Amino acid sequence: MRIIKTYDDLLAEKEELTAQLLIQKAFIKQDVKALKEELRPATDVIGILGKMTHKNTSNPAIAFGVDVAGDLLLKNTLLRKRGWLTRLIVPFLVKNLSTHLLASKKKPFESGNLFRRLVDRLKPA
Repeated sequence: MRIIKTYDDLLAEKEELTAQLLIQKAFIKQDVKALKEELRPATDVIGILGKMTHKNTSNPAIAFGVDVAGDLLLKNTLLRKRGWLTRLIVPFLVKNLSTHLLASKKKPFESGNLFRRLVDRLKPA
C-alpha cells in the first residue's frame, strides 16, 4: 500500500485496488472452471450410480410396467435358480436402469448399438 496524502492519491489507490479485485475474480473463475473439468469423471460416475439406485418417477405407468416385467421375467423366470442375493440385487438394478432408459424423451430402441445408447443416456445431463 502507498501512503495516501491527497484525495487524488485516494482515488488512484481505489482504481488500483478495483483492478486487482477484477483480476483476482478472473483467476478464481478460471480455477473453479478447471476444477469442475477435472472432477467431471467423478460426477459422471456419481450420476450413473444415482440412476442405478433410484427409479425415474416421471412416468408412473412406465415404472409400474417395468416393475411387473422385472418381477415376472427376471425374478421368477431367468433368476429362479440363483441365490437369494442375486435375485434381490439384479432385478433392483435392472428395473432402475430400465425406467431411466424408457422414460427418456427419445425412443429407446431406435437403430444403432443399444449398449452405446444405454451408456449415453445414463450419463448425467
